[in-house]
Amino acid sequence: MKESLYDKFVDEHGVVDFGRSGGMSQQKEARRFLSALDKQSELQQKDCYSVSEMYSLADRIGLRVPDIDTFLENLNTAGYLLKKGPKTYQVLSSSYSRSQSSRSR
Repeated sequence: MKESLYDKFVDEHGVVDFGRSGGMSQQKEARRFLSALDKQSELQQKDCYSVSEMYSLADRIGLRVPDIDTFLENLNTAGYLLKKGPKTYQVLSSSYSRSQSSRSR
């Protein structure tokens, strides 16, 4: 039992990382990623991003998720991102996209 718990918290480099406990950390990472995406959206005055731009942002903030593609699909399913085409997403949660939709009315 001790070994299996130890294995759960050890990363691929042999370093003990208690942030790998799962469940809630995935939600925490989603909030962190969406917050960074919202800031980037405000700075760049845009709300559509390619998957490669999202990869770059994930690298920049040190996002810790097992699979970025599954992570993005989960955010799409949850309604935070809208898939706009092949490898492109619109950020629905950004204050920039909300300000644009209120101007078009």
